[in-house]
Amino acid sequence: MIIVYTKDLCGYCHMAMKYLKENEIEFEEINLDHNPDAKAYMISEGHTTVPQIYNKISNSGRIYEELLVEGGCNELLALSKEEILEKTL
Repeated sequence: MIIVYTKDLCGYCHMAMKYLKENEIEFEEINLDHNPDAKAYMISEGHTTVPQIYNKISNSGRIYEELLVEGGCNELLALSKEEILEKTL
């Protein structure tokens, strides 16, 4: 499952989510303007911009997140649907 960390009034966030929707790729949006814990997590990971696009991974009963693409929206838009799905396996 892809997680897109966003903020209100973020054009790149909207473009990234639109691209995922158009390619029928499921994702969860977490808006940092409305989730202080998620905002603290993004800061702890060293991120200062949005969107940040992560892959939620379940392995041996443990769930963790891994950065799907560096560079947010622009890097996501450079990938095909197949490349995105391959990265989420």
